[in-house]
Amino acid sequence: MNSVLEIRGLQIGLRQDPAALIVNGLDLSIGRGEVVALVGESGSGKTMTAFSILNLLPAAARVIGGSIRLGETDVLSLPPSGLRSLRGRKAAIVFQEPMTSLNPLMPIGRQIAEMIHTHETLPAAEVQKRVVNLLELVRMPDARRRVNDYPHNLSGGLRQRVMIAMALACNPDLLIADEPTTALDVTIQAQILKLLLELRDRSGMAVLLITHDLGVVSEVADRVAVMYGGQIVELADVETLFRNPRHPYTNGLLACLPEVGGASMSRLQEVPGLPPRPGEIVRGCPFAPRCPSVQTLCRETAPPFTPLGDTVVSCHFPQGTP
Repeated sequence: MNSVLEIRGLQIGLRQDPAALIVNGLDLSIGRGEVVALVGESGSGKTMTAFSILNLLPAAARVIGGSIRLGETDVLSLPPSGLRSLRGRKAAIVFQEPMTSLNPLMPIGRQIAEMIHTHETLPAAEVQKRVVNLLELVRMPDARRRVNDYPHNLSGGLRQRVMIAMALACNPDLLIADEPTTALDVTIQAQILKLLLELRDRSGMAVLLITHDLGVVSEVADRVAVMYGGQIVELADVETLFRNPRHPYTNGLLACLPEVGGASMSRLQEVPGLPPRPGEIVRGCPFAPRCPSVQTLCRETAPPFTPLGDTVVSCHFPQGTP
């Protein structure tokens, strides 16, 4: 499978203290037509990883090591003009909260048209036609009329469809979806996820799905990368990971899921303790302070990333079935 995205040894640090790593030595690849989910608690480094792909890191953070390639393009070596050309064409992002990402003073049709104008030279009538087609593609009701609506005229689900239409405007090879359904009710969430899969099937684009919702992951992902403390601690295809999790943190996340048919008043499990703060320097395994199976080695030495059958795991004492 040809890689659309190839990340090797990615390190993201704080500008004021480069030794404090937000992301530490991350490796990840995504093939054409593949959906890879990056999961973990808030603060684990998921969004920083996603933003680094398009060089959209906040001012307080910067990439201090590793490489990011989109196809044959070395992202980290591009000048600002090259980055502008890359964003939207090779890779595009759907942000978590569309109301804060869309311009409240511009009609949605004009905002989508701006994306097209940035990358292509087309007559105004052709651009307008494509805008309507994009809105129809993402199942926007009455798309021809809606092009003149402002973001505040739309529901959360419709605003998210506008964000997806903007992301797809120039047929990117990679779509990054950063918590695209967090603010939506379960019915609209299901519609958005189904839409993403249909668009993937239609265009063959790769999808990086950033989420903390394992229920969503089980429905849409081909592979899952579990992230903790700025590192990927387990990587497997979705069926293997749910059937036979090897890392204690993955086990803890799966144990937090409510059981279908379980007692309605039963207390949900939780992973005790708190994750390390972003940028906190941790000795040994970052999960050691919360791990139920921790041993002395875990506190002193960082575990290597080791293949175990269909899984790759960073743990001195992996769990599950060998």
